[in-house]
Amino acid sequence: MTSRTILVTGSNKGIGLGIGLGIIQAIAVRSNSTTLILTSRSKTKAEEAIADLQAKGFTNPFYAVEIDITDDASIQAAVAEVEQKFGRLDVLINNAGIALRERASLLSDPSALRAAWSTNLETNVTSIRVATACFLPLLRQSASPRVINVSSARGSFSRALATKETTHPSPPYSTSKAALNFLTLLLSRQHPDVAFYAVSPGHCKTALNGFIGKKDPVDGGKAAAELAVAEEGTYTTGTFWEDEGSGMVEVGW
Repeated sequence: MTSRTILVTGSNKGIGLGIGLGIIQAIAVRSNSTTLILTSRSKTKAEEAIADLQAKGFTNPFYAVEIDITDDASIQAAVAEVEQKFGRLDVLINNAGIALRERASLLSDPSALRAAWSTNLETNVTSIRVATACFLPLLRQSASPRVINVSSARGSFSRALATKETTHPSPPYSTSKAALNFLTLLLSRQHPDVAFYAVSPGHCKTALNGFIGKKDPVDGGKAAAELAVAEEGTYTTGTFWEDEGSGMVEVGW
């Protein structure tokens, strides 16, 4: 496969290593010729992340782009910048997201409860739909365009039914990921010329969960990296994947 240009949303330098930078590192380990576009709501944060990667010895072509996926003008500006710089995009990895919890205190405050749910759905579903729509023309300039949506096994109906758990740490987050999974499936059928995938990083140690996860974010990024760089046709479009250490495993919807 020729060198690819891959954009990962939410790949900025923050507190600790997040899933976005974990994905970036996992791809860089596999291919030092892949052009990696790091994004953040602050371009400075993305540039700082690139400096850290270079200090670790990674030699990929890196590029920083500012993007806020909840802001339409920001998305359009990022698309224009990528088009001007590269002329195409091979892989869009929709990693940026949020995880607001449904705390007990919210149940007696309808406005706060509504805000928590609305923010999760707006960021994790609607904004990803909008960003994907805006980047599709650039993806169609690629010989093997792909969109990888970073989801969660917490959004898997089949796993939820299998465990039959009665308590849940974050219903708004998991519901948004279930919706993202369905969106991925729908888009794979609406756009058969583009490969669409959902991916579960697993329970990683990140700021999103207060670093209580058991998995290193780079290990969590391996499944997305595999989907991004695998030979065309290796994975069927409209599928959901994870890598828990023993290789790629398909997750049931």
